[in-house]
Amino acid sequence: MRQLILRLPDHFHRNLRLLAAANEKTMTDLVMEWIQREIEKLTRDPLLKALYADSGLPTRSFSKRQLDEFARADAATPKELQEWARKSLKKGKPK
Repeated sequence: MRQLILRLPDHFHRNLRLLAAANEKTMTDLVMEWIQREIEKLTRDPLLKALYADSGLPTRSFSKRQLDEFARADAATPKELQEWARKSLKKGKPK
């Protein structure tokens, strides 16, 4: 496990400590849960999923076809990328 030193304004630290106590969790647990929720959001949206897959971060299982589509979208011009995203969002998955 890695250690992260995080500088927060006093009021943020106080609120984080209060939230942790109210939920009977550690501040670390709350931050880790928040990060996990943000990762889950990334993996639900097709466009964000593509960006997340290209980020080098661990991803969920994607099919070869999906990964190829993400790579094509990554190489696309902004207009082509917008069209790809629009189609993907309509269908709920990359075409």
